[in-house]
Amino acid sequence: MSLTTLAASAAGYILKAFGKSKIAEHAKKELVETFDKEVKGLWSWIKPIFQMKAEEKLVSKVESAPLEEKTLAVLEWKIEELLEEDDSFKSELEEKVEKLKAIENQIFNIENIQDAGIVNLGGTINIQGENVSGRDMTININKSDTD
Repeated sequence: MSLTTLAASAAGYILKAFGKSKIAEHAKKELVETFDKEVKGLWSWIKPIFQMKAEEKLVSKVESAPLEEKTLAVLEWKIEELLEEDDSFKSELEEKVEKLKAIENQIFNIENIQDAGIVNLGGTINIQGENVSGRDMTININKSDTD
């Protein structure tokens, strides 16, 4: 192999590897941004309901101390009360939560497989890249299809 060919091959492999990682990172970043937007939308939808029910203390806790166990427990309890009172709220909340679950599954199931030999995959497989073959694949697997 000539020096030029060797240098070109090495440079190509290095750049392809970084490119594949960047594709996966970019896809994940976009999904995380979408997830964040949807979660904020969910809170923007529920918050006025709590405000109308004079639950300002709960609203304040959710926004100031969202990681406290007590906040989670009270929020779950209050959402459950709303679910018991209103079937349309339940339907809409189910849709929103299912959408969030789908995005979350995509975020945590992006696989970047390189030089793995034979790989046995199931579920929906989306392959991205140019001239995809053997070593040059980034595979996104939505594992929820097989769960």
